[in-house]
Amino acid sequence: MESATESNKRPKEDYRIDRPETDDELAWVIATNLDEYIEFHEGEAVLQQTMKGTTLGQRVIYACIWYEYEVCNGGHQQFFWNSTGILWDEALAGFIKMGAIEYAAILKAAVSLFPNGNAI
Repeated sequence: MESATESNKRPKEDYRIDRPETDDELAWVIATNLDEYIEFHEGEAVLQQTMKGTTLGQRVIYACIWYEYEVCNGGHQQFFWNSTGILWDEALAGFIKMGAIEYAAILKAAVSLFPNGNAI
């Protein structure tokens, strides 16, 4: 089986995007662009390698989008059970950076129930 680093998910030097027409689209445009390159299914080392070249802002938006998607779809167990759970620390940093304190508190509480980001 081909690993992420051997597949089409290679890090780019630069992840800049054209600004969308409305700010409402910005997070989705960032996440969609990064989703073509970031690999979180292969573990922490591959995640970090494929995130090279991204900014802190891009990483936290990407993680927050995945967190919201998974939790709204199947709850915190789904987020931590699926490979997306590896993004919890980036999502937490994002919520704190954005001032979304309630989201940060909920994620912190969930992390305490799923040690090391693993579903029980």
